[in-house]
Amino acid sequence: MPEYMTSLKKVLFITGVALLVILPIKALAAEPTIIDVASDYETRGREYKIGEAFTLGLRPNLFTAPARITITPEPVIPAPLPLRYAAAGLGYEINVATIDDEVLARGYMWLKALSAPKPDTSTVLLGFNFKKNYWEVVGRTLDAQNYIKGSSKRLRTVIVPATDLVTGKNFFGLDLIISSKSIIQELTPQSKIDFSIDNLRISASAGAVSQNASLIIIPGVTEPMALPMRYKARTGYYQMALRQSGGALIPLSTSILVTPKIQKNGFFEQKVLVYNSTNKIWEVAKGNKISNPESIFLIVDDLGEEQGIASWYKSKKNPDGVAHNRYPMGTKLKITNLENKKSTIVKVVSRGPYVRGRVVDMVYTAFKKIKGKNGGIATVKVAVVDPKVLGDTISKPETLVNQLPTEIGSKAPVNLSVSSTAGAIYDVDSKNFVALKNSDEVHPIASLTKLMTALVYLDRKPTFKNTVTYQKSDSAICACLYLNPGEKVTTKDLWNAMLIGSANNSAKALARSTKLSEAEFVKLMNEKAKALGLNTLTFADPTGLDPANQGSAADMAKLAAIAFSRPEIASTTVKASYTFSTINTKRSHTITNRNKILKSGWQITGTKTGYIEESGYCLIAQVKGKTTGRTVVVANLGTLSSAQQYKDMESAFDIGFANL
Repeated sequence: MPEYMTSLKKVLFITGVALLVILPIKALAAEPTIIDVASDYETRGREYKIGEAFTLGLRPNLFTAPARITITPEPVIPAPLPLRYAAAGLGYEINVATIDDEVLARGYMWLKALSAPKPDTSTVLLGFNFKKNYWEVVGRTLDAQNYIKGSSKRLRTVIVPATDLVTGKNFFGLDLIISSKSIIQELTPQSKIDFSIDNLRISASAGAVSQNASLIIIPGVTEPMALPMRYKARTGYYQMALRQSGGALIPLSTSILVTPKIQKNGFFEQKVLVYNSTNKIWEVAKGNKISNPESIFLIVDDLGEEQGIASWYKSKKNPDGVAHNRYPMGTKLKITNLENKKSTIVKVVSRGPYVRGRVVDMVYTAFKKIKGKNGGIATVKVAVVDPKVLGDTISKPETLVNQLPTEIGSKAPVNLSVSSTAGAIYDVDSKNFVALKNSDEVHPIASLTKLMTALVYLDRKPTFKNTVTYQKSDSAICACLYLNPGEKVTTKDLWNAMLIGSANNSAKALARSTKLSEAEFVKLMNEKAKALGLNTLTFADPTGLDPANQGSAADMAKLAAIAFSRPEIASTTVKASYTFSTINTKRSHTITNRNKILKSGWQITGTKTGYIEESGYCLIAQVKGKTTGRTVVVANLGTLSSAQQYKDMESAFDIGFANL
């Protein structure tokens, strides 16, 4: 052996002996700990503490050559723990290095690691075998202080204290991850099942099992596959299992009834969907009864089935036609009178009804086929005849992808469950739609028009300092700014009055200040819409008073995102008020923003209201998530009341951020 190797051995030996004699028990820092040992170490064993959680013990004459041991707390775990184990403490990596490749461990290093055992379970010490790439049990003895003891002769290993789940009282199988929110109901053949979890009631009559077993309900499990587009989830996913301790599966003698205790969403029917793991499809639980106890289920709204009041109207053109506010034109529906069970097949030919509580308006010749004792209205069930309309036949995730609208990218927009006639939620960051309702149908947009008015005005590169003399021709139906002909204001005053107070005469005066006629200004509005690809938008005046100002919810959401990207527009629409005085008459005016969405608590970064009789209540808002930092625009058109439009907007915010 070379002389320098012999010298190094002597140095290691002297250093090692000195350390071991002077510091028989040594507390080391949380950083990697290094221990040098000599081959002819023959004194009693030594132990090295790594903080309070780990101790390494060295036996005499442990190695065949001088060695250096490095202990690293909280290392990268080389492989997931086996399913039956759960980590119960910190891990430590042990590396033994030497100048001599032939070093061998002649005995075991003994180990002691602090653990956090779960009640009624066993705790073990796992060590990773890097040569064979698997975990092995290296210790099973747990002392009164919760230290688990073991030993290892591996020159490289990772040590982890772990709970042996199989030994637990509530172990029912490796496929069940029991949490504190899980329900475990002990059953006998004489037991009735009747308990609640979240917003669900779980029940069954006595005799559901023929032998003692445990019914387990686990909330919050991962969805096994995407839902068909026809259904909208109303709850999270639940896993149900009927087992004996140790994991034995027990058959179910009677079905288990799942009763949702959730407020109905409009006219939609609530149903229980159960995942069929064999066929890999979602199935409707008939009567909300689950017969397979080994299931994953959830509560959904069936977007293809509604219940409500049907009324009628006369039309010779479409004898089997109906008016419906949601389904695409031409959709075939089966209408069933729930009182006499009579039914008929009809086709959607128009929009309506617009009376609260009514789900469909039928041409009288079709209504006559199902009418009961009350000849004017009927309580009906409305179901889609062709399930492909709502993607009901989809059974595999890859098939679902092929059904998605290509415009919105890789994720399908969900149904926007609001009362508004039409709506759209637009993700400003990804430029994709998140949720839609009748989003391609054209509606009057009222004062939402002023967002395009503002954009065209900015295209003229204004200074906001120009003086405008108010003229009689600027007058318009209020909302308006109370000015007399001849009074002078700045373009800044008109701008704020238009976007904060939605003043119609301010919009007309601002358009006139560009030196364009109203017709010329409106022409630019329509040209800009086409240039932006917003092909459903048409404009007839700069105020929105004309019902011919129209567009779809989808295009209005896109327009708003473009408008609110301009700070001059966005910052003005969220101001609480604006005060100014006329230049020549010195009359003071205060414009107050009455848009209540600004007081909702959401982080609104742009908004605009609109109303004329033909449009109903229209509202657009851009909101930035306080925690996510993501920005969405919501456009709701045709809401029935002022109060409802704000409820719909907040519901849409929830839907938007839940589905980003």
